[in-house]
Amino acid sequence: MAKKGKDNVTKKIRNCQAGVTLLELLVSLTILSIILLSVTSFFFQAGTFTASNESRTVAVNVARNALMYMEKQPFVQMRHEFEDATTVKWLKMCPSEGDAAELVYTVESDAVSVEDCEAISVNDGSYGVTVTSSDSIEENTKKYYIPITVKVRWKENEPEVELDGTIKSEDMR
Repeated sequence: MAKKGKDNVTKKIRNCQAGVTLLELLVSLTILSIILLSVTSFFFQAGTFTASNESRTVAVNVARNALMYMEKQPFVQMRHEFEDATTVKWLKMCPSEGDAAELVYTVESDAVSVEDCEAISVNDGSYGVTVTSSDSIEENTKKYYIPITVKVRWKENEPEVELDGTIKSEDMR
């Protein structure tokens, strides 16, 4: 009796022709393709966003370094440089006096490239740095500190990064 039941199951399995039709296969492949394309576009957007944030982070670090450089400059010299509130200075990399192969920060009075000087370069990106002073400062406080703003631009269509700081008199340091 058990053998007869087993034979019926075997016959049913052999006679069963139910399978996946070509239409069902094409529909499932289409759905899978749509899902994979949407996931792929997500990863592309995430990569673009990451690259943009990396450039902005580097620009912030360039601005911090420029601000630290400006804060360490002799106060009397910088007060003379920034007497006019509309003064814009450019921070560039120029060959040092002792070793022409070594590039050091140099404060220039215009955007026109001084011979052998170049914009600040980090990770194959070029960063333009400008330094301006604030015009909303009283004469009395100008004796002790100069408020400055460092702006870094790295691409035309990207917003620039701004940092504020002060150049303090050596008497205050």
